[in-house]
Amino acid sequence: MNLRKKIPFILGICIMIIAISVSIVTVIQHYESVSTKKDFNSENKILEKIVYLNQEKTISVKIPNSWEYETIDELSDGVLDEIHLYPDKNQKDVYLSLRKTKDPTGVCGTFLTTEKLKLNNGVEATVGYYDGRSNWEFIDISSENLFSWNAGLTEQQSKIGMEILKTISY
Repeated sequence: MNLRKKIPFILGICIMIIAISVSIVTVIQHYESVSTKKDFNSENKILEKIVYLNQEKTISVKIPNSWEYETIDELSDGVLDEIHLYPDKNQKDVYLSLRKTKDPTGVCGTFLTTEKLKLNNGVEATVGYYDGRSNWEFIDISSENLFSWNAGLTEQQSKIGMEILKTISY
């Protein structure tokens, strides 16, 4: 077969390969934009906050810069350290609490369902839900006596809170 006769065939194949490549890139870019969490994207940089526990251990969590935090000074018996994370600094009654306790934290089992959550550091935590709700009530990292509870977070804030807790390192 003559080279001149092959050129249209080769050009056709090249055009098809380019078209398929552009389509694949477009699909990948769309998937990435859909799967990016709004509060954890490049427009809202993540800050790392460090809380000192017992002056000998540290714990860090990554939070969106739109969230605020404060350490709690007035601690109840058995609580060694506590931090509150607020999605809205003007609404202090809605927060995620994270506690380091002397002993494991017990919870009531009535109407409780649980599931396991693997943290980014490989540790397994227990997520608790009461009364069939979709928002988690607590996350227990019993291996470190760390306990977090949801104090009125919306469903979207709860999802972000779970992502925050998955970033725990100690």
